[in-house]
Amino acid sequence: MIDVCRQSELLQQAQALDRWADCRERAVAALELKVRRLVEQKQADEAARLRFAAQYLRRAAIRERLHAAALRRTVHQ
Repeated sequence: MIDVCRQSELLQQAQALDRWADCRERAVAALELKVRRLVEQKQADEAARLRFAAQYLRRAAIRERLHAAALRRTVHQ
């Protein structure tokens, strides 16, 4: 069994990863708004760049959430 100090450390790391993921998801939402505006303004190249950035951030958020879940599972085993 993992000792109590290590459990606390792992849970703190999981919480930090969740916070990062939350921030990334907010950034994705902001980028998606900008993409819509750029599309309306016929600025397809810039919209494509921002869409790619949003996809990257979304994937990073998913990875961070999965890592946080794995850390929690480790603590609760």
